[in-house]
Amino acid sequence: MSPEEVPTGRNTVCVLVAVDSYEHPPFEPIRGGKARHNVDALKRVLRGHGRRSRRTVAVHSLVNPGHPDDIRLLLREFEREPPALLVFYYMGHGYLDPKDEYERDKLYLATSGSSAANIAHSAYAFRDLALHLQHIGADRTAVILDCCFSGNFPTDVRPEDKHFSVLAAAPKGFLISPGPPEEPMTPFTAQLVRALEEEPRGMGELGVRLRELAAEPDNRPVTPYMPWSPVEISAGDGGRTVLVPYEEEGEDGPHPEPGPPAPDPAQRQHPGLRPGVAARRLRAALWAALDRRPGRRLPPRRQAMALALVLLLPVGAAVAVVAANGGGGAEPCPVPLELRMATAPEEVEPMRDLVRKFEGSPQNRPDGPACRAARFTVYAASLDALTKGFGDAKRWGSSGTLTEVGPQPDVWVAQSSAAVSQVRSALVPPPGGARDGSPARLRHDQFFRPSTLMNDQPVLVVTGKARERLSLPSARDEPGRTDWKSLRAALRRLDAAERPALLRPNPTVSDVGLAHTLGMYAASGTGEFGTDSGLLPDSEVEWLETEVISQGQSIAASAQALCTLSGDAAAGALVSGRQAELFVREPDHYCTEKEAEVDVHRYVVGGGPPLDHQLVEIAWPADDRTERADAIGRFGDWARTEDGRKAIGEARHTPPGSYLFELSDKDVGDRMDRFQAAHPPVRVSVLFDVTRSMLENGRFPAARRAVEESLGRLGESDRYRVTVFPTGKDGSGTDAVADWTAVPEDGGVTLPVSPSLPEANGRQADLYGTLRKTADAVAEEDAGRTPGAARHVIVLVTDGDYVKGRTPRVRALEDVAGELGQRDVPVIVASMRPYGCAAGRDTGVIAAESGGECESSGDLAAELPRHVAALTEGRRTG
Repeated sequence: MSPEEVPTGRNTVCVLVAVDSYEHPPFEPIRGGKARHNVDALKRVLRGHGRRSRRTVAVHSLVNPGHPDDIRLLLREFEREPPALLVFYYMGHGYLDPKDEYERDKLYLATSGSSAANIAHSAYAFRDLALHLQHIGADRTAVILDCCFSGNFPTDVRPEDKHFSVLAAAPKGFLISPGPPEEPMTPFTAQLVRALEEEPRGMGELGVRLRELAAEPDNRPVTPYMPWSPVEISAGDGGRTVLVPYEEEGEDGPHPEPGPPAPDPAQRQHPGLRPGVAARRLRAALWAALDRRPGRRLPPRRQAMALALVLLLPVGAAVAVVAANGGGGAEPCPVPLELRMATAPEEVEPMRDLVRKFEGSPQNRPDGPACRAARFTVYAASLDALTKGFGDAKRWGSSGTLTEVGPQPDVWVAQSSAAVSQVRSALVPPPGGARDGSPARLRHDQFFRPSTLMNDQPVLVVTGKARERLSLPSARDEPGRTDWKSLRAALRRLDAAERPALLRPNPTVSDVGLAHTLGMYAASGTGEFGTDSGLLPDSEVEWLETEVISQGQSIAASAQALCTLSGDAAAGALVSGRQAELFVREPDHYCTEKEAEVDVHRYVVGGGPPLDHQLVEIAWPADDRTERADAIGRFGDWARTEDGRKAIGEARHTPPGSYLFELSDKDVGDRMDRFQAAHPPVRVSVLFDVTRSMLENGRFPAARRAVEESLGRLGESDRYRVTVFPTGKDGSGTDAVADWTAVPEDGGVTLPVSPSLPEANGRQADLYGTLRKTADAVAEEDAGRTPGAARHVIVLVTDGDYVKGRTPRVRALEDVAGELGQRDVPVIVASMRPYGCAAGRDTGVIAAESGGECESSGDLAAELPRHVAALTEGRRTG
C-alpha cells in the first residue's frame, strides 16, 4: 500500500494512520468507515482550510496498513530531512498483552493484519514508535492516539532535551468507545477536529480544551459507556507546540503568502506594545510589503508602505507604533497567551461563561479588536485534589496528577477565602524546613495572590416536613433567612427520630461544605462571621457531626445533596445560593433522575462566612510570569467594570463586596482539626472481582490503581479490608485477603490482589451471594452501634453478576442494596461492564438502592477517589 501524500513542503509533516478493518481475533472491525472519515477531516484542518498559515504542511496518510512495517517505511522517509514539526496520529485498536510477564502494560497499536497470538510482530509497539520518532530528529514532535489504553504510553521514552508531546484519548488502562456506526468519525477525533478548527492552541491547552469538550452534555449520548477522557503529557517545551498556527484571511484572499519563519512558541511574549512584539510585527509587515512573486508587480500602496517602513527602521518608538497598528494590514496576530483556570466542579459552567465574555472584551484586546491577548481554559478540581497537587508540585509532571486533578493551573477560582486558607494551611514546611522552590516556601512569598471576584451565600434548602419541624417560615419563591444559632437550637429541641438530617458536602473536598462547617462551629452563630465569634465546645461539634450531619452518603458537591432530597423525608441540603436557585427554578433539568417534584424552601444562613469567590493567581516560577499576572489582573479589572458586573449577575452571582475574611490560615486549620476529630471513622470493605473476564482489555490493572488511589484518601483513623471473589469455577466463594488495615502515612496503598487468582476460575461471578454475605457481616458488626462509632462503606469492583444458566438477579441485588441503605451503608460501585452504571442494570441498582455512587470504567481514575474522599475526614497535613 502506498501512502497518500500532499507535496506541500517540509516545514511540518503530518503522518495519519487509521485502522478500522481487521483480519484476526480479538480485533473486531470498527464500523462506519471511520478510518477514512477521520483521516479526511484531519487533513483538512491540518492544512488550515485554506487559511493564511505560517507553515507549509505535508500530510501523509495510511488507511488500514496491513503490517507495522508499512508505517516504519513511511517514517524512514523523514530521517534524511527532519521537519521542524512532526505530527503522528493513530486511530484503531490499542492492545495490552496479558501474556507479557515483564511489561503487562505495554501498549501495541494494531494494524489490519495484527493478531493476539503474534502481537509483538504484527502490531507496532508504542515504545518502538516513540524511539523511531525521536531518531528522526524533528525539532518538535506531537503524537495523538485515538485508541483503547492510549494512556499506557511509556513516559520514560520521552526525551528531556526535545519538545515532545503525547495526547491520548484515554487514561492508562482504560477502554474507549469508537462510537455508533451511524456516526462518521470516532468521538475523540471528532472533537479533536473541532478544537483544532476553533483557533491555534499549544498541545497542553489542546488537551485541556478536549477535557472541556469531553464533559459537555452533547458528547455523552454518543459514548454512553467507555467515554473518552484525554490525557496530555509533554517533555521539554512540547506543551506549547501549536499544530495549526493560522491567521485570518487577508486582503489578498485565502492563499498563503511566503513570510519570515515563525518565532519559536517557547519565546512568544505577551502581545502588548513591547519591543520584541513590535519588532516581530514590523518584520512581518515589511516582509509582506516587499514580497514580490515572479510576474507580479507591487501595487503602489505596497511600494509606499515598503518605503515608509524602511525609513522607520532606526526609530524605535515609531517602530512600535506602526507595528502595533497593523502596518501593511496583513500581519498575523500573536498566538494568545494560554492560561489554565481551576475551580470547583459546580462553578465550571459560570466561569466558562465569564471568561468567554472577557476574551471578547476590549480589556483582552489591547492591540485592537482583531487580536485577543489571552485565553482561559476552565476545568474542575476538588479541594482535596488541589491541596494534594499544590503540596507536591512535581506530581503535576506525571500522568497520575493530570488524570486525578487536571493540568497545573495558572489561576484558581476558589468559592471562598476559607478554601484558600485551608489549602495554605496544608502547605506546611516538611520536617527540617521548607525546600527552595517548594509551595511551602513559595506561599510565604505570595505563592497564592487572591482577590475577590464575586459573591454568593451559603444556603439551606429543606423539604416541607423539615421546615415544619424546624419551625421555619415558608420560603418557596424567594429565599428566607435564618442563622446557625437558631438552627442549632431548633435541632436540639427535637428528638433524634424527628430531627431532620442535613446533607452537607464534605468540607475536605468542597469549598461550600467548608463555609457551612465554619458557620456551624461558630459559637455566636449570628450576624457577621469573624474571629470574635469563637468556637463551640468539642461536645457540641461532635453532636453536630455525628447526629445532625447525614453520614451515610458520599456528598462531594451541592448537586449531590440537593438531588438526594425527597418529598417523604424530613431533610435539608447545605449548599450554595446559586445551586439552590438552579434547583428550585428547574428541578427536572437539575436532577436528571428525579422522579417527582419536591416541596422545598430555601434560606440564606447567617453566622458563617459568605462564599466570597477568590480569583487566586498562582505564582509558579515561569519566564512569562509577568505576562500571566498581567492577563489575570486584566480579567479581575474587567470583572469590576459595568460589563463584568452584568456578566456576573447573569451567572447568578453578585459583584464583589467589601467583606474581609478574618480567620488566619491557622484558625481554619484548627477548625478542620475539630472536624477531623469529631468525624466518625470509616470502615471500607473492598469487594474485588477477580474473574477471568477482569483480565481482558486492561480492566484489572485499571481498577486496582483506581481503588489504591481511593484508599489513599482515607483518614488516619479509617481502616479498610479486602475480599476477592469468586474462588470457585462456578462463581461462588470469597477470600478475605486483608483484614482491617490502616493507610500508610504517605497515603500509598498496595492492594493484595493478584491477576493470577482468576487463572483457576472461569468467567462466572456470584455477585448476589458475595453482596449478601458482606451485608450480613456488616449487620452483625453494626449491632448496637452508637453515635460516633465507625461507619461502614462498601467499595465494589465488579464485571457483573453472571452464573451460568441464570439470568442476572437484579431484583435480589436491589433488595440487598436496599437493606444496606436502610443501615446507612452506601455501596460505591466501580462498574467494569460495557453498560457502565445504566439504570436497571445490576451495578446501577446496587448504587442507587444503597445510597451510594456508581462510576464506569471510563471515569474511574478521577471519580472513584472523589467519592471515597467525600466520606472521610481526610488526612491531616503537617
